Amino acid sequence: MLAMTLIPIYWGAWWEPSAAKISYNWQDVNELMTGVVSGRYMDSLNQYGIGRGSVATPWVYPVDPPDAGFGDKQLGEVIRTAINESHVPAPFSMEAEQKLPFYSLIVKPGIEHLRTATPDGKVKDGDPDTGTDGYHFPFTYEWKVELLPRSTWTGQACWIKAGADALSTVQTWAHEMAEAYVSGFGEIADLCQDKKPVWIEGVALPQYWSQADNACMPLPDGTLHHADRIKKKQPDFRHADRITTKQPHMP
Repeated sequence: MLAMTLIPIYWGAWWEPSAAKISYNWQDVNELMTGVVSGRYMDSLNQYGIGRGSVATPWVYPVDPPDAGFGDKQLGEVIRTAINESHVPAPFSMEAEQKLPFYSLIVKPGIEHLRTATPDGKVKDGDPDTGTDGYHFPFTYEWKVELLPRSTWTGQACWIKAGADALSTVQTWAHEMAEAYVSGFGEIADLCQDKKPVWIEGVALPQYWSQADNACMPLPDGTLHHADRIKKKQPDFRHADRITTKQPHMP
């Protein structure tokens, strides 16, 4: 099992605590994400090979995204700039430690992602993607380092449009993080998106689908898994004639 390693990149000088803006900054978002990655929110992802982890030192990219919006190419360029200039860890530096890098680009509020044209012509290049708050995507990084067995790494990254507050921003990020490295099981957070966020260690977070539990997980604070709440009495085979077929009460 690989330990999730979140690598946050905050796009825009807006994120600096000294900037004149609304009520939160990168530190508020980072604190919440650290609790998610290191807490029990991750435990139901164990079945998919993902475990609790940590957050790498974040970086604020001080160049604001274009007011007119940004495309997929620019997303990759910002992440590669962060790695190339050693602001954030390179993926090969973490693989040896059994860490699972997840590069997360959090864009300052009010900036839209620009869509790529579709073959049917219904979407044109540069159309604002106003209905999307973020998504995860395959990310490939190339490097030239002697003695390494290969020169490319392919993993997952995501971009997130910052919300009205730190919590809404982290809720969007948690949705994408839960899905990013789950291959073969579909968009597991989408399967639970009709449900309200639940309180996980004091933070309201979206659930995701657990194949092992056949349910949306994690369960909220104060709620044990159904199987844990049922203490089944084992039959005493030494006195089989005394055992009835009455089933235990199921709460």
